[in-house]
Amino acid sequence: MKIKETALAPVSRQSLYYKCLPTVMSHSAEKKETQEYRGVGKGDENLIRILFVCHGNICRSPSAELIFKDLLAKKALSHLYTVASAATSDEEIWNGCGNPVYPPMAAVLCAHGISVEGKRAVQLVGADAEKYDLFIGMDEANLRNMRHILGRRAEGRMYKLMDFTPRGGDVSDPWYTRRFDIAYEDIREGCEALLAHLTEKSGVV
Repeated sequence: MKIKETALAPVSRQSLYYKCLPTVMSHSAEKKETQEYRGVGKGDENLIRILFVCHGNICRSPSAELIFKDLLAKKALSHLYTVASAATSDEEIWNGCGNPVYPPMAAVLCAHGISVEGKRAVQLVGADAEKYDLFIGMDEANLRNMRHILGRRAEGRMYKLMDFTPRGGDVSDPWYTRRFDIAYEDIREGCEALLAHLTEKSGVV
Protein backbone atom coordinates (compact mmCIF):
# COMPACT_ATOMS: atom_id res chain seq x y z
CA MET A 1 0.00 0.00 0.00
CA LYS A 2 1.38 3.34 -1.02
CA ILE A 3 1.77 5.74 1.87
CA LYS A 4 -0.77 8.54 1.88
CA GLU A 5 0.56 11.95 0.99
CA THR A 6 -0.75 13.32 4.28
CA ALA A 7 0.75 10.58 6.43
CA LEU A 8 4.12 12.28 6.78
CA ALA A 9 2.93 15.83 6.20
CA PRO A 10 4.44 17.07 9.51
CA VAL A 11 7.85 15.71 8.52
CA SER A 12 10.34 18.45 7.85
CA ARG A 13 13.88 19.12 8.84
CA GLN A 14 12.75 21.37 11.67
CA SER A 15 9.93 19.14 12.90
CA LEU A 16 12.35 16.21 13.12
CA TYR A 17 14.86 18.13 15.20
CA TYR A 18 13.65 16.58 18.46
CA LYS A 19 16.07 17.34 21.22
CA CYS A 20 18.12 14.25 22.01
CA LEU A 21 17.20 13.21 25.55
CA PRO A 22 19.91 12.34 28.07
CA THR A 23 21.30 8.93 27.31
CA VAL A 24 20.27 6.20 29.74
CA MET A 25 23.08 3.69 29.55
CA SER A 26 24.06 0.46 31.17
CA HIS A 27 27.39 0.27 32.93
CA SER A 28 28.28 -2.36 30.33
CA ALA A 29 31.02 -1.19 27.97
CA GLU A 30 29.59 -3.44 25.27
CA LYS A 31 26.24 -1.67 25.38
CA LYS A 32 27.98 1.70 25.32
CA GLU A 33 29.88 0.70 22.19
CA THR A 34 26.67 -0.53 20.56
CA GLN A 35 24.92 2.75 21.29
CA GLU A 36 27.83 4.76 19.93
CA TYR A 37 27.77 2.70 16.74
CA ARG A 38 24.10 3.59 16.33
CA GLY A 39 25.21 7.19 16.08
CA VAL A 40 23.22 8.54 19.01
CA GLY A 41 25.00 11.10 21.12
CA LYS A 42 25.75 14.74 21.73
CA GLY A 43 25.04 17.11 18.88
CA ASP A 44 22.37 14.91 17.28
CA GLU A 45 19.60 17.44 17.93
CA ASN A 46 20.25 18.90 14.46
CA LEU A 47 19.99 15.61 12.60
CA ILE A 48 17.09 13.63 11.16
CA ARG A 49 17.43 10.31 12.98
CA ILE A 50 16.23 7.16 11.22
CA LEU A 51 16.23 3.62 12.58
CA PHE A 52 15.62 0.77 10.14
CA VAL A 53 14.17 -2.35 11.74
CA CYS A 54 13.73 -6.02 10.84
CA HIS A 55 13.50 -9.30 12.74
CA GLY A 56 17.16 -10.19 13.25
CA ASN A 57 19.18 -7.17 12.03
CA ILE A 58 21.46 -9.33 9.89
CA CYS A 59 19.86 -9.02 6.43
CA ARG A 60 17.23 -6.44 5.58
CA SER A 61 17.56 -3.64 8.14
CA PRO A 62 21.37 -3.46 8.06
CA SER A 63 21.13 -3.42 4.27
CA ALA A 64 18.68 -0.51 4.48
CA GLU A 65 20.98 1.31 6.90
CA LEU A 66 24.04 0.87 4.72
CA ILE A 67 22.25 1.58 1.41
CA PHE A 68 20.65 4.72 2.83
CA LYS A 69 24.02 5.91 4.11
CA ASP A 70 25.51 5.27 0.68
CA LEU A 71 22.77 7.33 -0.97
CA LEU A 72 23.35 10.17 1.51
CA ALA A 73 27.08 10.14 0.89
CA LYS A 74 26.62 10.31 -2.87
CA LYS A 75 24.27 13.28 -2.50
CA ALA A 76 26.47 15.02 0.10
CA LEU A 77 23.66 14.82 2.68
CA SER A 78 25.31 12.68 5.35
CA HIS A 79 25.71 15.62 7.70
CA LEU A 80 21.92 15.98 7.96
CA TYR A 81 21.11 12.46 9.09
CA THR A 82 21.86 9.84 11.70
CA VAL A 83 21.04 6.37 10.38
CA ALA A 84 21.12 3.02 12.18
CA SER A 85 19.32 -0.32 12.31
CA ALA A 86 18.09 -2.79 14.89
CA ALA A 87 16.26 -6.09 15.43
CA THR A 88 12.92 -6.72 17.07
CA SER A 89 14.28 -10.03 18.40
CA ASP A 90 17.45 -11.08 20.21
CA GLU A 91 17.95 -14.21 18.09
CA GLU A 92 21.16 -12.90 16.51
CA ILE A 93 22.63 -11.51 19.73
CA TRP A 94 24.69 -13.75 22.01
CA ASN A 95 26.04 -12.65 25.39
CA GLY A 96 25.60 -9.04 24.38
CA CYS A 97 27.40 -9.42 21.06
CA GLY A 98 25.43 -9.28 17.83
CA ASN A 99 26.15 -11.35 14.75
CA PRO A 100 27.55 -9.63 11.65
CA VAL A 101 25.60 -9.15 8.44
CA TYR A 102 24.58 -12.55 7.07
CA PRO A 103 27.30 -13.58 4.54
CA PRO A 104 25.05 -13.98 1.45
CA MET A 105 23.54 -10.55 2.09
CA ALA A 106 26.95 -9.08 2.75
CA ALA A 107 28.17 -10.50 -0.56
CA VAL A 108 25.40 -8.73 -2.47
CA LEU A 109 26.10 -5.44 -0.71
CA CYS A 110 29.82 -5.73 -1.33
CA ALA A 111 29.14 -6.48 -5.01
CA HIS A 112 27.48 -3.05 -5.15
CA GLY A 113 30.42 -1.36 -3.45
CA ILE A 114 28.84 -1.15 0.01
CA SER A 115 30.98 -2.23 2.96
CA VAL A 116 29.44 -4.09 5.90
CA GLU A 117 32.51 -3.74 8.10
CA GLY A 118 31.72 -3.14 11.77
CA LYS A 119 27.98 -3.71 11.53
CA ARG A 120 26.61 -6.18 14.07
CA ALA A 121 23.09 -6.94 15.18
CA VAL A 122 21.61 -4.84 17.98
CA GLN A 123 18.14 -5.07 19.52
CA LEU A 124 15.42 -2.45 19.42
CA VAL A 125 14.53 -1.23 22.92
CA GLY A 126 11.81 1.01 24.28
CA ALA A 127 14.24 3.86 24.96
CA ASP A 128 14.90 4.13 21.23
CA ALA A 129 11.56 5.91 20.93
CA GLU A 130 13.27 9.01 22.29
CA LYS A 131 16.44 8.64 20.25
CA TYR A 132 15.09 8.42 16.71
CA ASP A 133 12.58 10.37 14.66
CA LEU A 134 11.48 7.69 12.19
CA PHE A 135 11.28 3.91 12.55
CA ILE A 136 11.21 2.05 9.24
CA GLY A 137 10.28 -1.64 9.25
CA MET A 138 10.45 -4.14 6.43
CA ASP A 139 7.11 -5.95 6.81
CA GLU A 140 3.89 -6.08 8.81
CA ALA A 141 5.35 -8.40 11.44
CA ASN A 142 8.13 -5.88 12.05
CA LEU A 143 5.57 -3.12 12.53
CA ARG A 144 3.59 -5.15 15.04
CA ASN A 145 6.71 -5.90 17.05
CA MET A 146 7.90 -2.30 16.82
CA ARG A 147 4.59 -1.06 18.23
CA HIS A 148 4.85 -3.56 21.06
CA ILE A 149 8.41 -2.53 21.94
CA LEU A 150 8.19 1.23 21.40
CA GLY A 151 4.59 1.82 22.46
CA ARG A 152 2.78 5.13 22.23
CA ARG A 153 5.99 7.15 22.41
CA ALA A 154 6.70 6.35 18.75
CA GLU A 155 3.11 6.52 17.53
CA GLY A 156 2.86 8.15 14.11
CA ARG A 157 6.55 7.62 13.41
CA MET A 158 6.58 3.95 12.38
CA TYR A 159 6.31 2.94 8.71
CA LYS A 160 7.14 0.19 6.27
CA LEU A 161 9.96 0.96 3.85
CA MET A 162 8.06 -0.03 0.72
CA ASP A 163 5.13 2.24 1.64
CA PHE A 164 7.24 5.09 0.31
CA THR A 165 7.27 3.47 -3.15
CA PRO A 166 4.38 3.45 -5.65
CA ARG A 167 3.88 -0.31 -5.30
CA GLY A 168 4.02 -0.65 -1.52
CA GLY A 169 4.12 -4.09 0.09
CA ASP A 170 6.79 -5.82 2.14
CA VAL A 171 10.48 -6.50 1.71
CA SER A 172 10.49 -10.30 1.72
CA ASP A 173 12.91 -11.88 4.17
CA PRO A 174 15.79 -13.37 2.15
CA TRP A 175 16.60 -15.66 5.06
CA TYR A 176 13.62 -17.69 3.81
CA THR A 177 13.40 -16.76 0.11
CA ARG A 178 17.17 -16.97 -0.44
CA ARG A 179 16.76 -14.15 -2.98
CA PHE A 180 19.26 -11.73 -1.55
CA ASP A 181 19.51 -9.99 -4.91
CA ILE A 182 15.79 -9.19 -4.94
CA ALA A 183 15.94 -8.03 -1.32
CA TYR A 184 18.76 -5.66 -2.25
CA GLU A 185 16.80 -4.19 -5.17
CA ASP A 186 13.64 -3.75 -3.10
CA ILE A 187 15.52 -2.12 -0.24
CA ARG A 188 17.38 0.22 -2.57
CA GLU A 189 14.11 1.22 -4.24
CA GLY A 190 12.56 1.87 -0.84
CA CYS A 191 15.55 3.86 0.42
CA GLU A 192 15.60 6.02 -2.70
CA ALA A 193 11.88 6.71 -2.30
CA LEU A 194 12.24 7.48 1.41
CA LEU A 195 15.09 9.91 0.79
CA ALA A 196 13.17 11.61 -2.00
CA HIS A 197 10.16 11.97 0.30
CA LEU A 198 12.19 13.43 3.15
CA THR A 199 14.06 15.77 0.82
CA GLU A 200 10.81 17.03 -0.67
CA LYS A 201 9.13 17.52 2.70
CA SER A 202 12.11 19.22 4.33
CA GLY A 203 13.14 21.36 1.40
CA VAL A 204 16.74 20.27 1.94
CA VAL A 205 18.56 19.65 -1.31
